[in-house]
Amino acid sequence: MPMHVTPRQQDVRYDPVRERGVVPLTLHRDDGTSTDVELILEPGQVELQWAQLDRLLHRREQYLSGELR
Repeated sequence: MPMHVTPRQQDVRYDPVRERGVVPLTLHRDDGTSTDVELILEPGQVELQWAQLDRLLHRREQYLSGELR
């Protein structure tokens, strides 16, 4: 059963023909095995992920500065 995914040490790609982004990931399972997979993102999904990651970075900065506990 899948447990979590982590980014691979590989750059993202853009597919201009399909107009989508490709994010390389590794899927980790609870039995200790893993598989390389790709997250396919349409343009709107790329924008959503960017906004969510931006908020995550901002919250981390707030936590490190003591603003958020």
